[in-house]
Amino acid sequence: MTYSDGEIRDVLGEMPHGGGEHYSDKLNPDTTDVTVSTLSELEEAVGPDHVVHVDSDIYFGSTEIDIGRSTLVGDRGWDGSEGALLHTDVEGHTEGGTGSDRPYTMLYSTATETTPRISGLRLRGASHDREEYAPSDPELYPNTLARAITLEGEGGEVDNCEIWGWTWAGIHVKGSLPEDRWTDDVRIHHCHLHTSKQDGYGYGIDVWMGFAGIDHVYFNEQRHAIAGQGRHRCGYRASEIVTGPDQRGHTIDMHCLTENGISHNTTERDPDFGLRAGRVVEIRDSTFLHDSAAIATCRGQPWERFELVDCWISHDVIPESNAGNARVGSWYQQNVHGVTGSDGERYDPLVPEGEYTDRWRTAGNETGASNPDDDWSSTVGASVDLENPQSSPAYRGYGGDSHG
Repeated sequence: MTYSDGEIRDVLGEMPHGGGEHYSDKLNPDTTDVTVSTLSELEEAVGPDHVVHVDSDIYFGSTEIDIGRSTLVGDRGWDGSEGALLHTDVEGHTEGGTGSDRPYTMLYSTATETTPRISGLRLRGASHDREEYAPSDPELYPNTLARAITLEGEGGEVDNCEIWGWTWAGIHVKGSLPEDRWTDDVRIHHCHLHTSKQDGYGYGIDVWMGFAGIDHVYFNEQRHAIAGQGRHRCGYRASEIVTGPDQRGHTIDMHCLTENGISHNTTERDPDFGLRAGRVVEIRDSTFLHDSAAIATCRGQPWERFELVDCWISHDVIPESNAGNARVGSWYQQNVHGVTGSDGERYDPLVPEGEYTDRWRTAGNETGASNPDDDWSSTVGASVDLENPQSSPAYRGYGGDSHG
């Protein structure tokens, strides 16, 4: 059985997944320090540890705001509210706080010590109504790229948000190369991330210099839901995520360093370092409902591991369009193509004598679940039974009887 985006959202709307009414840890707007309704009020209100309630839709234009260590709160999920909308029609770089050589970023933080939080808001980019994916054209970058949130301090939290229409990424875990600062303390959860229609970019979440924990997020209409740059500490752990039917490319992605133009290693002596692809990617207890592309691609050799465990995958073969892909170290679902070592020899990580066997693991996954009545297991995948929502482990009495 296949499910439309609308059908999936109807089911998730009665559960904590994706945020909203049934997410139990949403912040109460009535307990904030200050309430703002305009852009100028928001710019003035953010500051060290301030908790700011945004109670009205705000147009940003080309403005970028450094929220520092602040917590921004919207009312998504309270009394039926969709949450205040922060939006712009601007793409590309500005002379704003992220620097003239960077793309437009609506909200960003370089905070250390105390990390920011963005909760209960909607953030909409300029490409929200784009029907087709924009072509990849490096000559135009960064003038056509934009991000909703960039975290480049010590960490941050994003929860209970809907984020869409951003050409680079909805959320960018950036770190800082000059300061050798890694944005490791990041959690992204109970969000709905969708419509990132940009070839060459188009990410829900993009992790560069950092590590993120990701859970209870619904992704759809993106080139990749989660991507990583490939540096030695770069990675993410994801659980209880659901992807919709309209993904353009594979959902889980990790680059190798050479794909990003990094040709030398200043961190770890490793003869194959250029083919390294991140530290840890761990995907567990998640449901993938698209068959337009494979589930996961690790484009090189992970420093530690790349795992796909206890997931429900709607298709059970490599799509024909991807079967001949020649990128080094590509992993499509449970299949790892050979990787080339520094001596030119080819290795297959799934073969017992392969040099990198212990860095790859798949276990407990169910594939080809076209008939949930026969194939769906409540112990595999996200805790959401789309065929019988009220029997879902995540249901726990939420919602009414409309999907019973």
